[in-house]
Amino acid sequence: MRTALDRLGLARRAEASLLEDHLAALCETMRILIAGQGERAPATIAEQRELFERHIVSWTFDCLAAIGASPVANYYRQVAQFAERYMALERDSFAIE
Repeated sequence: MRTALDRLGLARRAEASLLEDHLAALCETMRILIAGQGERAPATIAEQRELFERHIVSWTFDCLAAIGASPVANYYRQVAQFAERYMALERDSFAIE
């Protein structure tokens, strides 16, 4: 993951304590790639697709299904359901081109 972020010109902040490979960090990375940030222009569709396919889609649906099946994840079951639909839309959008 760090190699992919380095190649995209993105780096972990020194004060960050979480690893870069959790879903929230990957979603934030995709947001930056899609919309840009500050002086940073959006990444190409090819770069966005590569990160999504290599580091997100391969495990996200299993993760979200596990959260959705948890009897104690009351709030997060709803979040997982939303995220699953959003990720499916992203996956299908990348497949169009």
